[in-house]
Amino acid sequence: MKSKTVSVLIKGTGNPRLEDADIGKGVTPADLKRSLNIKEVDQWNLLRRKTNETIPEGTDLNKLLEDHEKLSLVPASDLGGLSSLSSFFNRGRHRVVITRSIRLPPIRVTHLETPDDTTKSQITNDKQVIKKKPVMVIPAEKMGTDTELDDMGWKKYNQTYYKGYFRCNGKSYQGTIKKKPTGYDVYIKDPPASIFKGKSRFCFVPYKKSWYYAHFRRQFPDPVSLISSIQKYLNECEKLPFANYSFITHFRRGYRG
Repeated sequence: MKSKTVSVLIKGTGNPRLEDADIGKGVTPADLKRSLNIKEVDQWNLLRRKTNETIPEGTDLNKLLEDHEKLSLVPASDLGGLSSLSSFFNRGRHRVVITRSIRLPPIRVTHLETPDDTTKSQITNDKQVIKKKPVMVIPAEKMGTDTELDDMGWKKYNQTYYKGYFRCNGKSYQGTIKKKPTGYDVYIKDPPASIFKGKSRFCFVPYKKSWYYAHFRRQFPDPVSLISSIQKYLNECEKLPFANYSFITHFRRGYRG
């Protein structure tokens, strides 16, 4: 089987970069992350950009992906639970060649005065800009967060919370993410019974009516990371034995207000 080329956008580091990599037979997400100099491979999620689905660890990327497919690599937020040792015992066994690396500069938004005393915005990648009013400098990946969330079907309201759906295998579960000074509060409505059987089953606490609060042991301060982590867990739970058995859901309904 010949190698394939993939493009990986790495975000959430304050210094976003785009990498092209040739992946051979048997290359897993952990192999690819290590080749991209990601030290803690279990703390990053690899997603297919066309579907926003997290690729499970241990997957043969050469077999799964299309040639020249685009991927995203985002920091993972940890719901907690049992850790996996699979990436430790299988590290460095397959071939990955990085063929191109592009560092994306931060974007500067400069407010300039016009002859009619109105204000306009000028976007530039130059480090040296002439400014007459305060300049807001925002990392490129932060400016793109709202766009990425929109692609994932999430909308921002009042600068304080997001609404959308957690998606897994063609199913959708309503969600809300509220911003707070120390991070974000994440809620999911009518989650599947399978999440109460997974390794992070105690991280979902009844909130009100059919809503549950998702507790993160380690939370990366970015809603894209939170959504991808919830969707990854949903996908893992769907594969558990008796995943759709409804007894747990009926049992927990007694806790709903």
